[in-house]
Amino acid sequence: MKKKWLILAVLLMAYFAPNYLQYQLSPISTDIIQGYSISPVMFSRVFSAPMIPAVFLSLLSGVLADKYGPKPVIGISLVISCAGSILRFYSTTYSMLFLSMLMIGVAGAVVNANGVKVISCAFSRDKVGVLTGVFLSSSTIAMSLATGTTSILGSIRAVYLLGVIITIAATLLWFFLAENSDLTSPATPNGTAYSYLRNVAKKRSVIISSITLFFVMSCMIGIASFLPLALSSRGISEVAAGAYTAAFTIGNLIGSLSSPIVDQKWKSTKIQTIALVIIIGSGTIFAWRFVPGFPLLLALITTGAGIGGIMPLMISFPVKSGEISPGEAGISGGIISTLQLLGAILMPSYIIAPITGDNYSLFFLVTGSLMVLPLIIIWLFHK
Repeated sequence: MKKKWLILAVLLMAYFAPNYLQYQLSPISTDIIQGYSISPVMFSRVFSAPMIPAVFLSLLSGVLADKYGPKPVIGISLVISCAGSILRFYSTTYSMLFLSMLMIGVAGAVVNANGVKVISCAFSRDKVGVLTGVFLSSSTIAMSLATGTTSILGSIRAVYLLGVIITIAATLLWFFLAENSDLTSPATPNGTAYSYLRNVAKKRSVIISSITLFFVMSCMIGIASFLPLALSSRGISEVAAGAYTAAFTIGNLIGSLSSPIVDQKWKSTKIQTIALVIIIGSGTIFAWRFVPGFPLLLALITTGAGIGGIMPLMISFPVKSGEISPGEAGISGGIISTLQLLGAILMPSYIIAPITGDNYSLFFLVTGSLMVLPLIIIWLFHK
């Protein structure tokens, strides 16, 4: 029993590290834009770069984890992210910075795709939802700490050095404390990889989760990457903007921990999910425009709680529904992660931002309005 909780602890650290390094950039966005002589759009692409590996690695890592176990797959990804953190420390150009953030994102992609697999192999199904929320909380804790404290470290190099230390620690803990023998799962279905993938991909729960998280992550990254700049355009100081952004991520933490508990007791996942979708859409559009002080703080916490609350419900939905077994959790997690991260990468930085430019009102209006589609899908097809 103790081994299970030890595995959960090192899994949390493995997910914490790459997310912390990514969100270190948000509070010092102005310094990075000036220091590397780049535009806000280029900064947005650097910020979202850690999510690009998920497009290529989520499915592959899921298949490999189902076949060989999560320990070597996650371990290799952490080593690559370590190398990326070191490269970032020495980066002097936009290209080096972008490449380093790509490498840092490898661990985040692989752990995100296989987190539910690790949990479903180590724990019973009735604990998967709550523990998925705990797993995701490591990401939101990383976001909160990074956005709330990074601006006081004094220099970009000091920020980067702290990132190197964190990734090395996470890698060593994973290799020394995670036991692959405790993460084995039932054999995956017979047949070709293509038939296996097709069988999992057509499951109703996987489709609903993938589409919903595609748009949820669009909102989340849109807020995380552009909120400090949007608040600065309103005359709010950089330090205060970082604090407000931290409030958003604290709300994310509250939602990820509380929502699975509410779901377990209420047992009305569909209604709860619809309510969270409405909160996310309306909060993305309006929260940043609230009056500074308590109203703005509350609006951002509520919006963050909506995003944090829906993610564990959707990520654990395939396993909790019974459509997906622990032996298939790697590939289902890979499918969901691929769509989830595509939404995070493509929508805010490469589609919406180039169209809306510096018009932050239009940017958040378009981003939040995207939640209408998952609202319709959940209403019609979620059981």
